[in-house]
Amino acid sequence: MLRLTPGTLLGAALALGCTTSFDPSELPVRDAGADRATPSAASCGVEGLPCCEDAGPRCAPGAICNEGRCQRCPGGTSACGGACVDTQTNLTHCGGCDRPCPQGQSCAAGSCVLLCPAPLTACDGACVDVARNGSHCGGCGRRCAALEVCAGGSCTAVCAPGEARCAEACVDLSSDAANCGRCGVVCPGAEGTARCVAGRCESPGCLTGFADCDGDTANGCETPTTSIASCGRCGRACDVPNATARCADGACLVGECGEGFADCDRSPANGCEVNTASDPMNCGGCGSVCVPASGARATCVNGVCGTSSIACSPDTADCDGAPANRCEADLATSLDDCGRCGNRCAVANGAAACRAGTCGLASCAAPYRDCDGVVANGCETDTRVAIAHCGACGAACVAPRGAPACVEGRCVVAACDEGRGDCDGDASNGCETDVTSSVMSCGRCGNRCAVAGGTPACVEGRCAVASCEPARGDCDRSVGNGCETDLRADLANCGGCGRACVLPNATPRCDGGRCVVERCNEGFGDCDGDAANGCETDLRSSVAHCGRCDRGCRGGANSVPVCASGTCGATCVAGYGDCDRNPENGCETRTLCNAFHCGACGNRCPLGQGCCDRQCRFLAGLTCLVNGVECR
Repeated sequence: MLRLTPGTLLGAALALGCTTSFDPSELPVRDAGADRATPSAASCGVEGLPCCEDAGPRCAPGAICNEGRCQRCPGGTSACGGACVDTQTNLTHCGGCDRPCPQGQSCAAGSCVLLCPAPLTACDGACVDVARNGSHCGGCGRRCAALEVCAGGSCTAVCAPGEARCAEACVDLSSDAANCGRCGVVCPGAEGTARCVAGRCESPGCLTGFADCDGDTANGCETPTTSIASCGRCGRACDVPNATARCADGACLVGECGEGFADCDRSPANGCEVNTASDPMNCGGCGSVCVPASGARATCVNGVCGTSSIACSPDTADCDGAPANRCEADLATSLDDCGRCGNRCAVANGAAACRAGTCGLASCAAPYRDCDGVVANGCETDTRVAIAHCGACGAACVAPRGAPACVEGRCVVAACDEGRGDCDGDASNGCETDVTSSVMSCGRCGNRCAVAGGTPACVEGRCAVASCEPARGDCDRSVGNGCETDLRADLANCGGCGRACVLPNATPRCDGGRCVVERCNEGFGDCDGDAANGCETDLRSSVAHCGRCDRGCRGGANSVPVCASGTCGATCVAGYGDCDRNPENGCETRTLCNAFHCGACGNRCPLGQGCCDRQCRFLAGLTCLVNGVECR
C-alpha cells in the first residue's frame, strides 16, 4: 500500500488542475483493517478518487470537471460556465467568457462584428452601401477624391443621367426614399409604409388607428384617429352637447352627461339631449313620462311631474315650469330650447342659430370658416394656416416643384425642391427657377453670373465660363477674373491656353497668337526661317553658316573647310601642307616626300638626305616607295 504524505497529496492535486487548501484533518480516513479511503479536498484525484464534485474541490482556471475529474480545455478554447467554448466564434463568450455580442452582430476572430443585410457592408461599425458611399466606394476605406462621387462602386467625377449628387453618392431623387426630391429628404417609415414616387414622398397606407392629417409626409401618419380631435378621420372633432365626449372605434360617443341631462335616444350626434329637470317625457330620468289629469297639461319641474291647466301653442313650451311665465320658450328659435326643452344650440368658433326648431350655424368668428358644411364641428377651419382653405374655403395652396404653406391667409412657398428656387416671389407658379442652370439666379435667387471678356454659364448651381471672346482665354479656370488671358500676346498661352511659347537658343515673342523669334542668342542664327525650331544654327561652328547665315566656308586643293569661332578656315588632308601660306592654292605641298618640308612645313632634311614617308633618310639614289607607290 502506497503511503501518502500531506505534501504528496497537495502536489498531486495541483498537478491534476484542482485548487484546494490543505488541512491535515482532511487526510483519508482509514477504517481498521480496511484499505479504503474517503474522498477529501486533500486527496483530490489521488488513487482514482474524484477530482471535482458539486460540493467538493474545484478545478483550476482553464480546466473543467468531466465525469468527476478535472480536464484542461484543448487549444483554441476556454473554460466558460463549466464547458470548453471557442471564444473566437461564440456569441455569448466572444473574445472571453461572458462577453456577449449585441443583437444583430456575430462573433469573428474573437470580436463582435456587424451583420449587414445584402447589399450592405460593415465598415467602421456601420452598415454602408459600398456601391454609393463616397467614404467606402467599392470597399471599406476607399474614399473618393474631392469633387468625385461614388457610383456603382467606382469613384467618378459626374453622376449618370437622371441622378444627382447627395453628399458623396449619386442618387435618383425621383425614387430614393432617403433623398426624395432633394438631398436629405427622408420619406417616413413610422406608423406607415413610405416610398418616393416622382420625387415626392407618398404614404400608400397608414396603420389602423393612425392618419396623415397635416399633409406633411416627413412625419408620416402622425395623428391617432382614436383622439377626441380626430375621431375616425382627420379633423372630426367630438363635440357632444351637454356631455363629455369620448372616441371609440373611430366613432364619437357620449362620455358623461352634465347634471340634469340624459342621453335618452342613445345618439352621440345630439349628446345628452334631454333636460330631465323639465322634460315631461323624461322627467327625472329617461322614459319617465308625466301623465296629466284629464283636461290638463303635464309638466316637469326639477325632475318632478306636475300638471298645468294651460296648454301651450305649437312651437312654444313651458320649459322652466314657472306658473308666472308659462309657455315662455319659443322652440322654433330659442338657442337654449331649440325644438324641445333643454336642447341647447352651440357651435365651435362661431355663433349658433335655431331655425324652425333645428340647430344651425349663424356665423363664424374670423378667421374660422365652416368649409366642410358639417354643423356638428362648427367653424372647423382656420383659414390663416389651412393649405386647402387659405384665406377662404376652397382656396387651396399649390407650389409647383416645391411645398406650399398658408401664412396669415396667404399662400407662400414653404420649401423648394432640390435645384429649384422661388425667385419671383409668386407662390402661384411655385419654384419657377432652375437655380442649377439659371445665369440670373445661379445656386440661389439673385446670384447673377458675369464673365469679363466672355459669356457666363451656370453649371450645377455654380457660375462658370461658357465661352470667351475671340483671342481671349480662361486659362486659370477662375470665374472671378473671367477670360483673363490675351491669347495674341501671352507667352505662356500663345494662341491657346497652355500653349507656351518656348524656342531653342532664342528669345521668343507671341505675335497675333503665333510664336516667333524675337532675337537669337549670341552665336546662334535662324537660318532656315522656321520659328518652330528657334535659332537652330550654331554660327560659331557651322561650315554652311559661319559667322552669319548663308556664309559658307570653302577649302582649297588637298584641304577640308572648317568654321572656328565664326571664322572660315581649312584643314589639310593627311600628307599635305599649306607651306606657302597662300589659301588660294590650298595645301600645295606634299609633305610625304618633300625634302624642304618633310612631314611638316619648314622641316628641311640635312644635306645629302631625302624625304621618304615624312622622314628624312639617306636615299643614295634609291627610289622612295610609300605603300608600294613611288613618292615624288
